[in-house]
Amino acid sequence: MGVVLTGQFIKNIGGLPSAYVFMALFADVLDHIEWKYGFRCDGISTSVNTIIATVCVGISAGILNLCLSLSGYIAPEYDALTNTTVGFVQNAATQNVFIFFFVGLEVITAVLMVILLKFLNVEKDIEREQAEIRARKENGGK
Repeated sequence: MGVVLTGQFIKNIGGLPSAYVFMALFADVLDHIEWKYGFRCDGISTSVNTIIATVCVGISAGILNLCLSLSGYIAPEYDALTNTTVGFVQNAATQNVFIFFFVGLEVITAVLMVILLKFLNVEKDIEREQAEIRARKENGGK
């Protein structure tokens, strides 16, 4: 268990930079929308982002639990007399569910993000767009 937790910790630390990169890109998209349409949509876009993140956690947990249930997962049992929790060796199907959800699915989503990011080019002109937004504000316009 210690090896698994250490590996998860290292993997999650490695994912932190991408979280900040995506939020920076999100801010660039908001600037692009303001440049293109003349108004900020920070509030609604942040609200939608929060709703999506919240709903996805529930849906993901449900899908994981469904797959574990269908694969024959055996839950650990707590023995109140000895104050211990007894775990069980899981079958191959259940082990494959864990491997897929903790490794395979992350690889698939990472590849999808790379493909989607190929089409996101707002940072190409962001300096010019931000300068135009500042100039509009200085001139009292939108």
